[in-house]
Amino acid sequence: MTHSLFVSQTWLLLHLDDPQVRILDARMLPPGYQGLRESAAEFRAGHLPGAVFFDIEALSDSASPLPHMLTSPAQFARDMGALGVSNTHHGVIYDDGTLFSAPRAWWMLQTSGVRQVSLLAGGLDGWRHAAGRGTTGARAANLYPTH
Repeated sequence: MTHSLFVSQTWLLLHLDDPQVRILDARMLPPGYQGLRESAAEFRAGHLPGAVFFDIEALSDSASPLPHMLTSPAQFARDMGALGVSNTHHGVIYDDGTLFSAPRAWWMLQTSGVRQVSLLAGGLDGWRHAAGRGTTGARAANLYPTH
């Protein structure tokens, strides 16, 4: 499967049932918004069909004094395995549509060796506005890594 940096809502709609595609919700709040909203709760309230929550905070090295630093390669691989993502999949990442956090998740995956990674053009807002598409609530078997 070929991939590009961005995929459209139409492309994703055509590939929702493709077992090689993994959809990752990488919404994260910008500084100053923490405490006002919660990304995991927003994910549970609505996300793209089949998406799993790519929690940048939880997937970062909490021992580092710097924000959002990568964990060890072995830990990141374990976390990605828990999300059902490997270097054989095509990851499609989205955020709310601002491209605030999805590029960070893209970089984290690229750095760890996952080469087939794309950003969803327009993000979640674009998905919702494209032909009135909706979102789904949390899946029964929510793949959510914990540390």
